[in-house]
Amino acid sequence: KVFVKKSFDKTKITDCTIDFSKSTMIDSSGLGCLLAIKESLGIKECIMLIKMNTAVTRVVKIANFDLLFKI
Repeated sequence: KVFVKKSFDKTKITDCTIDFSKSTMIDSSGLGCLLAIKESLGIKECIMLIKMNTAVTRVVKIANFDLLFKI
């Protein structure tokens, strides 16, 4: 979480796309990283999750992250 904050603090990011094409699954640690990225960028920025397989999509939707991120 500290690394994510330091990485984004000095930049002017208006949107972010996270590519899951090489991911076969996501667990609570991965969900926590997504939240840390969202928190670091702020509420107004658009974060899009793309190329998620069925397993990743299922976990993201069960966690209601489809309400926090664009899928």
